[in-house]
Amino acid sequence: MDEDHNSDPFYDNEKDSNWNNIPIIGEHPSNVPLDEGASLWKIIRGCLMAVGIAGFCLLLSAGVVFLLPDTPLVARFFPSPTTTFTPTNTSTPTNTPTSTPNMTAQAYEATAVYAADEWNENLSETFETNEYRWYVGTDDGEYAKITYTVKDGKYIWDTTAHQGFVQWVRVNDLSISDFYFSLEATQPGFTTVADYGIIFREDAFGNYYYFGINNKGLYSLWLYNKDEWTVLIESTKSSAILPRQANKAAVLAEGDHFIFFINDQYVTEIHDDTVAKGRVGMAVEVLEPDLNVIFEFDNIVLNRPK
Repeated sequence: MDEDHNSDPFYDNEKDSNWNNIPIIGEHPSNVPLDEGASLWKIIRGCLMAVGIAGFCLLLSAGVVFLLPDTPLVARFFPSPTTTFTPTNTSTPTNTPTSTPNMTAQAYEATAVYAADEWNENLSETFETNEYRWYVGTDDGEYAKITYTVKDGKYIWDTTAHQGFVQWVRVNDLSISDFYFSLEATQPGFTTVADYGIIFREDAFGNYYYFGINNKGLYSLWLYNKDEWTVLIESTKSSAILPRQANKAAVLAEGDHFIFFINDQYVTEIHDDTVAKGRVGMAVEVLEPDLNVIFEFDNIVLNRPK
């Protein structure tokens, strides 16, 4: 069991605020006249040299491609380090491009699909059985009483808060930096003072990031570092969130770049290098005491670069 006893001011934030030199190769000039056969040979030789040079250039180009160091996954889907696709400004544009945010979103979504399909799969769990031996049972402590069960293809957490709390279960003990992690989660009840989502980069010192969403249709990102909470992405409304229904939350992390998705839609991104690597897990938060809130998790996927 993994538990953190520090409540997150997820909703305080709402009150306060409503990223050639190519050598030219030719025949040497000559003042000696050539006979017809020599001229023909000269032409044939020139053609052979041209074919040879072209083949050499092709092999050199292929070699450069294969010998280049691995580039970040995101860079494969963007033509430059800039993540906006603003066309060159002209006085008489002939085509109206798709808006920059939509193009960016589509590129990020393609990136996530690639990571989910092509990176090595470390974990895929549907909770049809408890083959992976997820924690089950009841814990009743200072902060909450939580009963964990694997039932009907779900990992169900029945929580009753004694005071505000954040609780999570790691999906494994890997300490990782680059990954694609997704899960489906549901909070069937009507309360809006609870949230659920993803803990990632939880390090040996108890520092981590928390990406949470709630039944108000809000998402946010928090950093818990050195016993203090810092909001990195303020509570933001998103039409991608389906209140009281199953929502798929996903994080794509590469170095200090984090990209977030809800129901396979790109919602936001951020750069932060506070916590370099750590473990990932499913997480919940309840803000007020004496609340009984049920959370359901399903379809967990963890992929890492090959």
